[in-house]
Amino acid sequence: MAMMRRRIIGCFATLFCVLMTLPVMAAESALSLVPDGALGFVVIRDVASASEKIGKVVEQFDSEMPPLLATFKALTATNEGFDDQGDVLLALMPGEDEPQPLLALPVTDYDAMIKQLDGDPAKEITEVSMAGQDLLVAHQGDYAVFVDSDSRATLRKLLRSDAKAQAAAHTLKDWIAENDVTIVVSPAGLKLGFKKGLEGLMEISAASLEMAEEFGEEQPAIEPELLELDVQEEALKFLGSEIQLAAIGLDIDDAGNLKVGGRVRLTADGTLAKIVGDGGPVLKLPLSDVPNMAFVACGAMAWDLEWGETIWSGLMNGLQDTNDETKKTIDGSKPLSDTMTSVSMYMLRGKADAPVVSGMFAVMKVADSATYLKDYEKLIEATDEEADGDDDNETDQRQYEVNKIKIEGCDVLELKMDTSEIMGAQGGIPQMPAMIWPMLQHMMGRMLGPDGKFTTYTVVADKNTVITGIGSKEQVAEVLKALGADPKERLGDNSHVQTTAVLLPKDAIMVGYLSPQGTAAWFGSMLDAISPFLGVLEMPEFPDTPPIGFSARLAKETVEVEVVVPSATIKGLGEFVEEAQQAFGQ
Repeated sequence: MAMMRRRIIGCFATLFCVLMTLPVMAAESALSLVPDGALGFVVIRDVASASEKIGKVVEQFDSEMPPLLATFKALTATNEGFDDQGDVLLALMPGEDEPQPLLALPVTDYDAMIKQLDGDPAKEITEVSMAGQDLLVAHQGDYAVFVDSDSRATLRKLLRSDAKAQAAAHTLKDWIAENDVTIVVSPAGLKLGFKKGLEGLMEISAASLEMAEEFGEEQPAIEPELLELDVQEEALKFLGSEIQLAAIGLDIDDAGNLKVGGRVRLTADGTLAKIVGDGGPVLKLPLSDVPNMAFVACGAMAWDLEWGETIWSGLMNGLQDTNDETKKTIDGSKPLSDTMTSVSMYMLRGKADAPVVSGMFAVMKVADSATYLKDYEKLIEATDEEADGDDDNETDQRQYEVNKIKIEGCDVLELKMDTSEIMGAQGGIPQMPAMIWPMLQHMMGRMLGPDGKFTTYTVVADKNTVITGIGSKEQVAEVLKALGADPKERLGDNSHVQTTAVLLPKDAIMVGYLSPQGTAAWFGSMLDAISPFLGVLEMPEFPDTPPIGFSARLAKETVEVEVVVPSATIKGLGEFVEEAQQAFGQ
């Protein structure tokens, strides 16, 4: 009896393991069809499931978009023999003039699929017609693999190879298996993309020069020097050598929560990989030091001395060609980060008549707040000295005024900045068309204040807490009072924030939240700023929903990013879009 019980338990354990690995096996099978030289690829896992999930999200926006699966079958004319629960793969291969596609469709009956496309399934490679295009197709495992009619060599090579996935893509196979849709860009694809981007900038510059010659001073030219094409080229080379692979994945869970993840694999022994190391510090209690106040956006980041030293070393190495004064100023800010353990940032929902940029604050945990304040004052002095000594800095007309004051009994360094001279003359911004300047000048006044002056405050809240931000004394006092209230009343304890927080990883180095209500109100302020020029535009209120969440996590040679949108927020977005369409007459 005991032997039989062990056999039954063993059978169930084996069956459980097989069932748990089925999604991974399916995704890995699709990955095995990615040719080694591919520029990138897209994987749709379990097409029927992905179609159903995406359809439920689309329904929130009162859209009549047909189901993804039905649309896909109609476009490819593959109703017969198509495996609805299979994975679809689309890869892009390098071509002489443009990338060449490779499409792999899951099959339950290869012969039936090929016959409906007027092909001969008995042939190893056969000609078919799909959506008016002449293609070649072959049977590989559980897939029908399609390529352009002039890519026979690519298809034959795939059939003759061991069909192993790209090494870099293979490292993401478990994550790809969790997503409904994944887009991966290979090193070759990244380099090609950056190259095309650089060529695009050069074309813009050339077109602008041609327009300048035709229309004269009425059409200012975008000079190549203004675009800093040499910097773009260096960035291209740097990123091409540092990034091994980049990917974006979409996952919609059973509750309707939408998750978009990003993965960047870094080149071993590269500068970025050294900065990332084996992973940076972990944020322990996100937003536990931020008052529970209505916000537009907020976030928190963990920090420690060891990781800070690594980042600083990489930053200074990247400034080899920078002038000594700039290096001196940047190096002067190092003491500010040496004693930090975390920093939280948030933007409060301001009053209707307040400048748009007001209410931006950061809360930093430091070793000693009084020392931090002294080091910050030294940094301001060094920045002023650099600006005064820069003979080429013709447009920097900023003026600083530093005062030591007290708010709610706390020591405060008040920094007043005057941008009125920039706002008062078009010459402050090179190559600005005359017709645009009045609107920009008005918007700058709405953002900073009508007099072009705004103030930042750096406050010693307690021995280990420093608050810094842009706003009014009243806002600073409000924040200090909120921090001195019940410690349970923190933004991290907000029910809406917690709804989003549970969807994010627990070992992130950085988290952030974007309030749809706050963002809509902020954009409403921006619309109000341009209403004298474009007419009255009123932004409707967004429903009361959880925020959109963001996180960043570091692992060995990897950067992982997540963006989550709770299902309730998606529903609220659908309602908001409908109201906005009615408000703007669409």
